[in-house]
Amino acid sequence: RQRTRLRSGLVITQVALSMLMLACAGLFLRALSHAAQLSPGFEPKGVTAMAFDLSLSGYDEPTARAFYARLLEELRRSPATESAALVEELPMSIGSSSTQMWVRGGDPNGMEVNTTSVSDGYFPSLRIPLLKGREFQVTDTSASNASLIVNETLARRMWPGLDPLAQVISLSGPDGPWRAVVGVAKDSRYRRLAEAPRPFLYAPAAAEDADEFTVVMRSSDPPAT
Repeated sequence: RQRTRLRSGLVITQVALSMLMLACAGLFLRALSHAAQLSPGFEPKGVTAMAFDLSLSGYDEPTARAFYARLLEELRRSPATESAALVEELPMSIGSSSTQMWVRGGDPNGMEVNTTSVSDGYFPSLRIPLLKGREFQVTDTSASNASLIVNETLARRMWPGLDPLAQVISLSGPDGPWRAVVGVAKDSRYRRLAEAPRPFLYAPAAAEDADEFTVVMRSSDPPAT
């Protein structure tokens, strides 16, 4: 009888654990299916990413800028290249940057917003639609009062009912200097696939330190080529 009770108890425990594992597997598959249906807001397929930290190789600011300029020129020259660009941090990568920003007539304490630096060609490379305005140009540098691009959540939150392209932002303090908003990008995922829409700010790569960027290239060639 004791052996029978023990055997029955083990069978009951095994069945209970099996049911628990089946339930967990079902929940996991449902979560996986839900994640597969979520759009990241950009298209990674067909994009090759190459990260560089030129400071480790002894490059200074001028030589680093010359390196990236020549690299982009060479990549874009290939007939298979659709677009190529620089980005400080890829979306949904491990690291994330933030900055304090102020709008004219807004909270004097400003607000913290996630940000990254990108060059011209970034939005076509990741196929992030621009809803208004233009992407960055090589002339968008700090010396020429560099422009900024915001995502639609930031534009809607800061200037409801107003034209974002008529607004200015300061990254230095409530008194400026002021930088023009030249574009509004469609929302995408920046940290996690399932995150809620968050305000985001793009700065021009030409106005930032040039020693550490990732090159992204959309091409019809396979990545190994």
